[in-house]
Amino acid sequence: MSKYIKVSALSMKNTVNHSGNLNGNLQSETDRMIDSWRGQLNTVLPNKPDVIVLPEVCDEYRNYPLARKFEYYDVRGDQVRDFFMDQAEKNSCYIAYSAVKKMHDGTYRNATQLIGRNGKLAGVYFK
Repeated sequence: MSKYIKVSALSMKNTVNHSGNLNGNLQSETDRMIDSWRGQLNTVLPNKPDVIVLPEVCDEYRNYPLARKFEYYDVRGDQVRDFFMDQAEKNSCYIAYSAVKKMHDGTYRNATQLIGRNGKLAGVYFK
């Protein structure tokens, strides 16, 4: 017997503004990214999806030079992930969140983090 689920896949086209302020406060830029994704989630949450899939490296500002991206990642930390964890728990859905993650050895890796319905990490896939 099959069990059907609803999957919502969000793209970055016409969604989040991925042009960051090159001289702006990085905490403000992190807050702006979270607010942008909050707006995008609100477009699919009324459908009560079981799974929400976000785009590859969905929370970076594309126009940042590499050094600025690393500064942003350090300030951002897990704030965006924690926002998605809260949303997953509140809406009882899985969220596949892809982002650059800083490792314990100081290197950065592209990772998709699967957040469970309970708001906890269900798994991480490093690309």
